[in-house]
Amino acid sequence: MYRGSSFLIKHSYTVHREIIDLLTTPESAPLWDNDVVLEDNAQRIHTIIEVTNAIKRTYHRFGKASDTLVTKILLGTTGCMPACDRYFIAGFKDAGFKYSSVNQQFIEHVFRFCEDNKAELRGEQDRILREHQAYYPIMKLVDMYFNERGATSDSP
Repeated sequence: MYRGSSFLIKHSYTVHREIIDLLTTPESAPLWDNDVVLEDNAQRIHTIIEVTNAIKRTYHRFGKASDTLVTKILLGTTGCMPACDRYFIAGFKDAGFKYSSVNQQFIEHVFRFCEDNKAELRGEQDRILREHQAYYPIMKLVDMYFNERGATSDSP
């Protein structure tokens, strides 16, 4: 699903081939273990930032990759980050967090939220698995929580 304003609408699916290659490198491998969010955060944050920048550089010859695009790719593939779309950002801000871009401070806040709410997130993860036989990574739950909060808040 591409927005009309996105550079992606002007290209075929092959525009993503290099991104697939990038996400399957040994450097990106730690991101595929999507529930280690609560361990070794410093290295994980560094890897997320490196991969985020690499995705943006890879798309650069086609157009400017937004934080929304990059984080949607990361959520949909590795499950290591929430998707920073309009509703997520509104919900994140509504909860008292700041957001300017996908940077170290933002990722640290997301990880801190996960740590502070670990029991609730794991409980919801278990409930969904038990009731629906579907496994949701922690960051998918974080994405859903802030997205819903943003969709129902008065934040712009």
